[in-house]
Parts: sequence; structure tokens; C-alpha cells
Amino acid sequence: MTNQITVKAEEDVQEWISLMQHAKDLGLTIEEIQHFLLQNKTT
Repeated sequence: MTNQITVKAEEDVQEWISLMQHAKDLGLTIEEIQHFLLQNKTT
């Protein structure tokens, strides 16, 4: 069970990193990204 949680966390980190890279390419600020993430949080 713990292993699945770890894998999920790693996937989230990878998703976060790619999202940050994509956002940087678009010229978004950290604040804008966080605002966007908070609005779209499903957990």
C-alpha cells in the first residue's frame, strides 16, 4: 500500500515539474500557477 502512495506522489511531482516548465514557457508566474491549481484541485 505504501508503495502505491509513493508512486502516486512521484507521478504528482513529475506532473508538477512538467506543469511548471510548461507555465514558464508560457510566461506565467508561480502565483498564477498556484491560483490555477487551487481552482482545479479535485482532492
